[in-house]
Amino acid sequence: MPGSGALRMALGALKDSTTLGLATLNTHYRELEMAIILATNHSESPPKERHINAIFTMISASRPRSNIAHCIRILGRRLSKTNNWAVALKTLIVIHRALRQVGPTFRNELFNYGRSKSHVLYLSNFKDNSSQNAWDYSAWVRAYALFLEERLECFYALKFDVETECSAALVSQELHANDALAQRHTCDTTFIAQCGAQWGRHNNRKGGGICGNQFNHHPFGSQEQMYMAATGPAPNDHPNPAA
Repeated sequence: MPGSGALRMALGALKDSTTLGLATLNTHYRELEMAIILATNHSESPPKERHINAIFTMISASRPRSNIAHCIRILGRRLSKTNNWAVALKTLIVIHRALRQVGPTFRNELFNYGRSKSHVLYLSNFKDNSSQNAWDYSAWVRAYALFLEERLECFYALKFDVETECSAALVSQELHANDALAQRHTCDTTFIAQCGAQWGRHNNRKGGGICGNQFNHHPFGSQEQMYMAATGPAPNDHPNPAA
């Protein structure tokens, strides 16, 4: 329908505005909830670094542990209530980045929350059928959630996290710059390869002729944007406060 995309974006902006208004009523966690809503809004673009950094500051080791528990509750509520691919994907990106950057407390709280309640990352039935692209991107959401869920389960089974080990190697003085870039690329491509493979299989079933990682259709426009959104700046990068 002509104009349906613009209407969808307008409705999404209205929902974000309403949710932000409700968040201001929470006197204790107001800033945290607002940062989460802004980072996971309906805009079909990667979450802004300043909002992600604001979230991570408020759930850092220097803040009460209850902040992390509340953050996970809000992220879980965003995932369970939305049928918008952009909101779901950006919420998963925040969770992924937190697992990489915040530390073991976030991982432990996320794991315990999933055991005590319905699992935050269980999105096998997620679908956004508002458009053809939205339908396709729903496969990315399901694959990304599965990747994060399996990563969490594997850590508690094996007591080893590949991405964390890669990140530790990156800051090691012993790694040559080229080796560090290669390590980072290996870590960064793990999740996107899995998401891309599932999207490729989905497209093949529709007769699209795209197989495995040989696809050109990425959420947020390009593979590079997905890398940066899901993994954040490289260790030596300096985020732009206005990003």
